Amino acid sequence: MDQEAVTVERVFELPPEGKALLEGWALPLPAGNVPREFGVLRSERQVMGVVGLEWYHPHALLRSLAVRSGWERRGLGTILAHWALERFREEGGTDLYLLTTTAAGFFLRLGFLPITRDEVPARLLESEEFAVQCPATATVMRLDRQRLETIRHYDQAARCSAQPGRDASGKARAGLDTLPMAGGGCCCSGTGCGCGEESGKGSDGEAHPHAKRMDSDVEAIPSWGCTLNPLFGEPSPGEVVLDLGCGAGRNALKAAERVGPDGHVYGLDLSPAMLAEAERHRQRLGLANVSFLQAPMEAVTLPDGCVDLVMSDCVLNLSTDKARALKEAYRVLKPGGRLAIADVVRVGPKPDRITMEGWCACTDGALAPDEYIQLLLAAGFENPRVELLPGSFAGGPAGVTAAHIQARRPE
Repeated sequence: MDQEAVTVERVFELPPEGKALLEGWALPLPAGNVPREFGVLRSERQVMGVVGLEWYHPHALLRSLAVRSGWERRGLGTILAHWALERFREEGGTDLYLLTTTAAGFFLRLGFLPITRDEVPARLLESEEFAVQCPATATVMRLDRQRLETIRHYDQAARCSAQPGRDASGKARAGLDTLPMAGGGCCCSGTGCGCGEESGKGSDGEAHPHAKRMDSDVEAIPSWGCTLNPLFGEPSPGEVVLDLGCGAGRNALKAAERVGPDGHVYGLDLSPAMLAEAERHRQRLGLANVSFLQAPMEAVTLPDGCVDLVMSDCVLNLSTDKARALKEAYRVLKPGGRLAIADVVRVGPKPDRITMEGWCACTDGALAPDEYIQLLLAAGFENPRVELLPGSFAGGPAGVTAAHIQARRPE
């Protein structure tokens, strides 16, 4: 069965087949009088899956996600989840919540972050899902609107820059088997920044003195960075490197050349289209010392103390929880490990109003240098430094500039 063979129908009452499907996974049926809707995934002959949304405007609760037994790893859960995310966008929701006992990893790849119940709005805590139907041990997760819009924005940017021969929708090389899959059910439920000039060059257009000349195939990979040298953290042979927000993989693949066969590079991103491009480039270049991970930078899927260098190029400004992202960078670094971030920072007044366009364009979420320093210190880093690079943020509006941010985890 392919994606074109199924459709998602929006309904307000679950059909008997949908109820039976939830019962088969031991998932609770919706209760109460809260406004809700369902997406019912149908093939020509039968109901293949369901997903529910409950509305507590401006918040929403994703629940009752399940697919027919025996079809768990065919991409159907992904289709249903994306249908729910699109409905959430259409309704103008600000935060989408869920509870799960079995599929936290699946939702993490969609951009949801684990949170505590103290962070959940009171109205949702009083819902049947939270108050009665789900065990207290269930993982609570949240996806905010800005994160969702950012993922969509850079998905589109990756597809627009994909090489000829790829379908504009990104389907050509990314079949259902490559999508993140749910392993059961949800419990109870363009380049927009003015970035993109050739990384590896400074504001004067000259190559940085320590920038090694790379294979032209790597240089040709699109970059959405801050027009800086993203490898100023100096990855060395044998080191383990994490690239936060790796995009199409350009910087991660460059770092892989630096660390050599005895080292390893992890590229982390949330955009499926970006990661598909990165993996395609990795295979084309035949590099075995690079792995790409789909996860938020605020919840890195690596163990404690395993990385020598965390680098990033114009991505931390896109995080909606920068303190958490920096704490994660600290967590995965080895004692003595270093952080080297190229990012956009704010040198003028903050915008009067944050817009999705401004956020995705790397400007509205930019921190001031002293804010960066305070967050780095709070995360546990020592000797944090912010080096402003005026004029290096190509096309950026007044009030922001690019910078190199460096710090170390204490020995």
